[in-house]
Amino acid sequence: MKRKSGFTLIELVLVVGVVGILATVTVLLINPVEFLKQGRDARRIAELRTVNDALGVVQFYKPSALGIPDDIIYVSIPSATAPDCDPSLPPPPFPWSYECKTQADYRKVDGSGWIPVDFNSVSTVPPLGVLPVDSINVAEDGLYYTYVKGSWELNAMMESIAYNDGGEKNIVGNDGGDTNLLFEIGTELTNVPVEINDRLGTGAAFAPSVTTLAATDTTSSTTTLNGSANPGGLSATGWFRYDTVSPGSCNDTFGTRAPTTGGSALGSGMIPVNYFEDLSGLTTGTTYYFCAIAENSMGKSFGSVLSFATLAQVPSVTTSTATSVTSSSATLNGSANPNGASTTGWFRHSVTNPGTCDDAFGTRAPLTGGSALGLGTSPVVYSQNATGLTASTTYYFCAIAENSAGKSYGSVLSFTTTDPPGWTWSGNGNTTYAGTATWAAVATIPSGSTKVA
Repeated sequence: MKRKSGFTLIELVLVVGVVGILATVTVLLINPVEFLKQGRDARRIAELRTVNDALGVVQFYKPSALGIPDDIIYVSIPSATAPDCDPSLPPPPFPWSYECKTQADYRKVDGSGWIPVDFNSVSTVPPLGVLPVDSINVAEDGLYYTYVKGSWELNAMMESIAYNDGGEKNIVGNDGGDTNLLFEIGTELTNVPVEINDRLGTGAAFAPSVTTLAATDTTSSTTTLNGSANPGGLSATGWFRYDTVSPGSCNDTFGTRAPTTGGSALGSGMIPVNYFEDLSGLTTGTTYYFCAIAENSMGKSFGSVLSFATLAQVPSVTTSTATSVTSSSATLNGSANPNGASTTGWFRHSVTNPGTCDDAFGTRAPLTGGSALGLGTSPVVYSQNATGLTASTTYYFCAIAENSAGKSYGSVLSFTTTDPPGWTWSGNGNTTYAGTATWAAVATIPSGSTKVA
């Protein structure tokens, strides 16, 4: 029987297998160094994944063993001058620093190794027997491991073409981190300062690294917003956003942009640059939320959200004419503008003129507390009934108001109480001398007695 042309399935499998073997041999023959680098990179990835899993076990069974977050980058390279590290490491930005361990301790898993976590503290079988280190582990080559604790991050630099950005495996570009220069793994992949990601000083650019700084020179209606940003090696611009409502996390849509357009030119360097923006026309006694933002051609970055409170302004107080004056009482009147802060108003009165109003003369009305005037920005009228006054007597009084910024006073006014009820008056005109008259005025009091007035 004549055999049909073509390949059987077994023949195809054999051909594919042979081609694969030949391709591998070709790679080994043509670029054996790249193949070895890929092997070391695969090991780096596997080791950091193992450490990451071990940290997860510690977090589950004894989270306190992970320690409190700090501004230290822990490095896998041993040091004869521990805790100081090799000075050739990329200089970290303030307030960050490096920490290394001695040759005797750096691979221990009891908390004294290069990762400061006591893996032995887990009550079950310890998840790690020895701390791994990079197979090269040299600062000059950038091939070493780093760790930042708390919500941790582990980093390693890849040395092969395949595992780096643009390579066929591109692990550094697909790990979910904030840099394409390192392999990143952990629970928070933005912990490590971007300034130290470029371990070999290649000048690889990155999106700006932004820090929001505290507002300064805050008054009742003005403040200065402050920020800092590393331009990332590309021309960068910085600005701010602010609002009376917290956005939760910084973005470039909430509240008001400052300035409205443009921003501060930050240059194109690789070190942080401070910038600021003056604000005016703010509402007194109000809390504002703000953040710093910066952008270059690689993207936009955001600082954390901070807050400041404009200072309260003392109330503006006016004393108004007393009303409903009788022989023993009167209604004291005043008004005060709270100027944006919760304000209380009251009065003082006395038979002695204090000259200017203060909160110590005479009698306070009421004796404690006062009228709640709110925290608006318009005058609020308030009054207080003063009782137990003496008839036919002149009283001096003033309005007072207070908020968190201080106490303010109105002017001193006066009123005279009326005569007692039931008084009758009669006058006897005597002889007029040179245009003047002498009167004898006698008041009849309800009891029947008389008094010369």
